[in-house]
Amino acid sequence: MIITYKECWSGRFVAYAILSALVIYLALNQVANGLLVVSALLATFVVIRDYKTLTSDLSRFELLWIFVLLFYPLCFLYAFILHRSQIDSETFVEFFRISFLVMMVFLVVRKSSALTVSRLKLAISLFTCLTGTLGILYWLLQDGGRISVGTPLINMYALLMTFAAGQVMFFCIAGGIDDRLRRYYMACFFIGVGGVFASGSKSAILALICIFLALSIQAILKNRRRLIQVLILFSPLILFGMIMNPFSRIEAMLKNVELFSSGEMEIEARSVTSTGQRIQMYQAAITAIQGDPLLGNGTWRLGDIFPDQLESGELSITTERYVHVHNELLQAWMTRGIPGVLMLMLLFLTPLWAVRSRDVFRKTSIYITLFVYLVFALFEAPLNPTITYTFFMIIISLLLACRTGGQSDKQIQP
Repeated sequence: MIITYKECWSGRFVAYAILSALVIYLALNQVANGLLVVSALLATFVVIRDYKTLTSDLSRFELLWIFVLLFYPLCFLYAFILHRSQIDSETFVEFFRISFLVMMVFLVVRKSSALTVSRLKLAISLFTCLTGTLGILYWLLQDGGRISVGTPLINMYALLMTFAAGQVMFFCIAGGIDDRLRRYYMACFFIGVGGVFASGSKSAILALICIFLALSIQAILKNRRRLIQVLILFSPLILFGMIMNPFSRIEAMLKNVELFSSGEMEIEARSVTSTGQRIQMYQAAITAIQGDPLLGNGTWRLGDIFPDQLESGELSITTERYVHVHNELLQAWMTRGIPGVLMLMLLFLTPLWAVRSRDVFRKTSIYITLFVYLVFALFEAPLNPTITYTFFMIIISLLLACRTGGQSDKQIQP
């Protein structure tokens, strides 16, 4: 027996509220959070009311994503039960609340006629334009200082801007769109690149360059006439690179890595650089993992895990304040053991499995999203702050739920 779902105003409101929140997520974070909470509560009501119709035709991919949404936060509960670390209990409560509400939204928007490819593209491009513009303005007002918009964590702003810039570049070079719409996406890409460079994040610049090269090669191989479009898109990288000169940070990083590998840099010198601190933390984390690889250490405070290294000078004294070693894999293994690593891998692998047989839009968009997060996962803490954990769950859920049948980019009128 086929059960049909008749969408009413509540389902459409949830979809429109989520898309609106996505647009202003960093620029007006409090307003965006308010929209997310209201839409999630309404989605919960809709799911309770129409439970049978909303869950009757869930695919195995969608069931797996719902499982991951609810399962991933449990790794922090496991760590709290095992090691009694207060920060793990707080993280579990916050992340589970987010995951549960995102699951409610996902169940509703996967049936909503309001969530279309065109509207999702419009939301992402407007987010890029608005937040990128604010980032460039902040950079100018602060005389070239590293900026933060919507979150006090600079690298988290950089992560979301890199995701956005990569997505709108994909929209630019996609086939089947008119010239006016392509010019609009190009303008959004220019602004997005400016926001990425204004952040000064090494991880962001490296990820953006990799995405640019991958999409450019793919576009040219499919159609050589797109070479001109690629060259046009290359111009903001040169322009903002010359104006903002973020590449100096990458040069300094490579120089520090070279000095570390040769053993020529002293502890006192390397402790003042972010690259040096990361390398020290990675080495210390590996040592801690070797001490208890199965269950982990159950605390995030590096000063509590490595008191001897801090006292001897092997670990920079400035790292004592950190609760994250700036590498998601090492962090999960060090604090939550093998179970934490497996849950982290599940979070990234599930979307890849879910889009194996899906359309090009969702497949490429999810690849871009996961690649950006993975690059940051190597050098930052992208899934530690609530703001980027929420964004990750929402954007992947929207991409997996988005309707594609009969939708056309020409519906957008920017």
